[in-house]
Amino acid sequence: MKLLKSIFRKNKYLHKLAVKIYLKIENVKSRYHLLRKVFALINNKECNRYQTLTVKSYLNGKKVKTFEDKQLRDIYIPPIITKTGISNAQVNKYSTPEIYGTELNNVTIVGDNNFLIIDNFCLDDKYGLAYADEINFNTGSRYRYTGKDCFIEVPKKKVFIEKGIFLVGEATNNYYHWMFDVLSRVIFINQIDNLDDWPLIIDESVTWRKSYMELLELVDCKKHPIISLGRHDAAFVRKMYYVSPCTWASVYNLNNNTVRCMKDRFVIQSLKSKILNEIKNKKFCKIGEKLFIVRTHDNEKTRRLINEKEIAEIAKKYGFELYDPGQHSILEQAHAFNKAKYIIGDEGAALGNSMYCGESTTVFCIIPETWRNYVFSTIAYAADNKMIYLDAEDLGNRKHRLNTEMFEAILKQL
Repeated sequence: MKLLKSIFRKNKYLHKLAVKIYLKIENVKSRYHLLRKVFALINNKECNRYQTLTVKSYLNGKKVKTFEDKQLRDIYIPPIITKTGISNAQVNKYSTPEIYGTELNNVTIVGDNNFLIIDNFCLDDKYGLAYADEINFNTGSRYRYTGKDCFIEVPKKKVFIEKGIFLVGEATNNYYHWMFDVLSRVIFINQIDNLDDWPLIIDESVTWRKSYMELLELVDCKKHPIISLGRHDAAFVRKMYYVSPCTWASVYNLNNNTVRCMKDRFVIQSLKSKILNEIKNKKFCKIGEKLFIVRTHDNEKTRRLINEKEIAEIAKKYGFELYDPGQHSILEQAHAFNKAKYIIGDEGAALGNSMYCGESTTVFCIIPETWRNYVFSTIAYAADNKMIYLDAEDLGNRKHRLNTEMFEAILKQL
């Protein structure tokens, strides 16, 4: 089985085919509880019902380590250039829960899932968010969520872990979600001295990606040991340290909601400071002052900006260099974003690097205004950097097109 998994991971076409088949099976299983139980039985798993609670409610007043109090946090709506002009920037504030840490005992966790299982409870602090009714909790191993209870498909065989720090989560195979939703908690873990020899429990998919592990090594000051957990595999952790979410997004939403764009300023500034300190005394290849971000692994089906090639050619005409962050190390990416004067890119995880920009850098993010997605502008704002949105036409299914005349008019002014 391990050999088969390795073959599928190395061949991107086989991997995509396997993922498609898997998702179709999961989609059918999610609709039919009895069918799911049959599949679970075949795969030596069980489907059990659990009451749903936030971790904080389960603790019932137990003392925790508070890293940050409940507070208002910013969502930065940047200047947006449209065919008719440019809007003014504005900052909206939303209330967020405290960020805390606590030790829990006898916890069952499942790879690629956010929840914790203790006794007869499925614990997730996002149940307590003011907009929890807009989050889809029927994902991964959790299904039939009602607000009061849910079912979870859990392997009967569990790995035993004596002690560990919880860094497992949804979509950690995505660079953005790994960095901001999960890895960001390490900033707070670094503040606790008595956890130095505790392993970090991470998703196995993170270990497959060199840049993800590079980022973890750079951020983890204590150099904790690592334990990886396979997708939907289970572990029983006798002593576990848990840090509550320090971003308030959800990977899976029932509808669009700007509240998910909030970011913790301390986390962003800490990540920025740590990475920029690492590049200070290192030598890098010369990079241009004008960068147009591309993703060479994208094809016509996966590319969301459908006229990206045409836009890239126009950018090259005005002195922009095509730059694919995925072909570079974390430190090389940070250096490129820090030294550039202008950066243009379609919305996506690569623009998370905007937090490393220099004082004179301006980042242009191509994104439909109708999406009301201010994740990347808020990251840049929290890092004290500049970002402007370029409005694109929404074509549905996450596809969009940028007006070429508008784009060229902007480049003429740079």
